Amino acid sequence: TYMLNLGVDFSVLDNRIWGSVEFYNNDSKDIIGRQTMDPTSGWDAANVNFANVNNKGTEISLNAVPVKTKDFKWETNLNISVNKNEVVEVGVAGSTINNYLNTPPAFEKVEKYAQYGMLHYLGIPIKGKPLSRVYAFKYAGLDETGNPMIYDENDAIISYADYTGNVEALKYMGSVTPKT
Repeated sequence: TYMLNLGVDFSVLDNRIWGSVEFYNNDSKDIIGRQTMDPTSGWDAANVNFANVNNKGTEISLNAVPVKTKDFKWETNLNISVNKNEVVEVGVAGSTINNYLNTPPAFEKVEKYAQYGMLHYLGIPIKGKPLSRVYAFKYAGLDETGNPMIYDENDAIISYADYTGNVEALKYMGSVTPKT
């Protein structure tokens, strides 16, 4: 990871108010993740260097002691951070529906991979999107028998059972990383 951090620490009013402001830009190369393999290879998945990711953002910390007496001290802290995570290069091929939505072939393996510090699998990384992103179908309600309906890639309403696997029908919903 290549990191650039610029920050300022400050203190005023005899250290009654202090804090810091930091800007960062981190470029991570060769992120390791779990990639589904062609089953004819004899492996269901492999650990591969599958993406380069850029993280940039701002962190602000503000602290104050609004009340300070001999017997009492009230200290207040406020932290704010904003992070933008974006895949800038993808080292794996493919754009199937499984690459956008699926977990590993054996779901119970996710915990095993997580314990070794590997990324949680959310399909392949997609250039220009966050590493931990969510895609979903645009929901169109239920049909008369209670089956789910979705919009296809042409915005036509179809039964989910009739979906043909075109990734253009998926809609980007955002990141699984909470906003802080």
